[in-house]
Amino acid sequence: MAKAVVVTPTTGAPELVDAIRSVIGQTYSNVEHLIVVDGANFTHRTDQTLRDAGIITGNRIKRVDLPF
Repeated sequence: MAKAVVVTPTTGAPELVDAIRSVIGQTYSNVEHLIVVDGANFTHRTDQTLRDAGIITGNRIKRVDLPF
């Protein structure tokens, strides 16, 4: 089964949670979701958004921080 990769750029907005839940909810399970944080100014907001939603990064959900 081929792996699908979903890339979501973010500034830590609350809509990020909807995007992650949408990917998790798909019937195709061989998916890697890359959350790309656009700049250091948004790192804290993204952390807080993920924490508030109870979303933990790991094997299927990975975070990539772009330099400011």
